[in-house]
Amino acid sequence: MSYDQAVRMHIRTAFLYPGSMRTFFTGLFFCLLLTSGLTAQNRFLLDPVSQLKIHGKSNVNVFTCTCRQIFHPLPFRLDASRQQDRLGFRHTLLRVQTQLFDCGNKVMNRDLYNALRADDYPEMTIELDAVEIPGSLSPAWTDVRVWTRITLAGVSQRIWLDAKVRQPADRQWQIRAGKELRMTDFRITPPTALMGMIRTYDEIRIELDLLVHWLP
Repeated sequence: MSYDQAVRMHIRTAFLYPGSMRTFFTGLFFCLLLTSGLTAQNRFLLDPVSQLKIHGKSNVNVFTCTCRQIFHPLPFRLDASRQQDRLGFRHTLLRVQTQLFDCGNKVMNRDLYNALRADDYPEMTIELDAVEIPGSLSPAWTDVRVWTRITLAGVSQRIWLDAKVRQPADRQWQIRAGKELRMTDFRITPPTALMGMIRTYDEIRIELDLLVHWLP
């Protein structure tokens, strides 16, 4: 479908069906994706300024583990069969090396790697399934809901993230999202130390601040 055909289709939908202006604007956003070449097989690159962090607490302190991994260009596929305000994605698997998380000291690093069973499962993965977009994107932040599949220690869970997205430049998206997770939902035993005197709480928080470049 050409850009002109897509625009005409969404304009016609907006006027034929009252109350469909929200769909109309998201349709225009989809048309912009078409003109940007974001259909079929594409690639994306995470800018080095991107951050992926795990936050947690124990009965004695708080900790933050930051991913130090440098990502190479990765493929993705935009699913053209979108529904209402949702864009579907395929082949968007982000592989994160577990032992490239740095918690600030060797003991905490070791405890994290052991809890995530890094020897058996050297990667955690985050896969983008769909994005619910209430309107067109701009340099200003827009609230969206992102559906992902997160795998930790070999266990996968489909999880939604409340996120903010903006388009700072052509073919760039910046995505900020966070989500509280329970380690036990992934069959992970929260780490302990000193014969159980120090106990890590079950709940952790994953935070992402990603600057994504769509590559031609």
